[in-house]
Amino acid sequence: MNEKTIRYVAKLVGANRIETHIRNLTSNAAFDLRKISEAQEVVYEVRGPKRNDDYTSIENINAELSKRAESLGLNVPTLVNRLSRDICNAQEGEKIALAGTMRLVIQASEEESSVLAMLDIMVEQDGDIEECVHQYCLLRFIWVANAMGMFFEGSVEQSVIQ
Repeated sequence: MNEKTIRYVAKLVGANRIETHIRNLTSNAAFDLRKISEAQEVVYEVRGPKRNDDYTSIENINAELSKRAESLGLNVPTLVNRLSRDICNAQEGEKIALAGTMRLVIQASEEESSVLAMLDIMVEQDGDIEECVHQYCLLRFIWVANAMGMFFEGSVEQSVIQ
């Protein structure tokens, strides 16, 4: 399959000075934050949030769903297989979204407390997994914004850069 790089961009806004929001993120153990440049704009690289558990294999998911269906007196192998695949696609989407590097860009002339958050993700062109990646990228922005004590202003823009 062909790979492509997608860039997601969101504007995060907060009520406090930007230094306070950066300190909030720095103090959260689920994230790693590293300043990578400081000129006309300050740029931080963000990794995380970190997962504390492993992903479940499709075989284990299928077995668990089959057991639950049987306990309800249902014989629905097609539905169980489809749900198992959906769960695995979601797990794969989460892995891809968490592996991408997020950058927080703060303009030096910016008066308000806002940050431009950019997330570059490399994905294989697979519609099912790509939709899961998109959903987890949105969640990752929410996780970062919440950890910083900020919120979204507007929507998340998405563009293919490669």
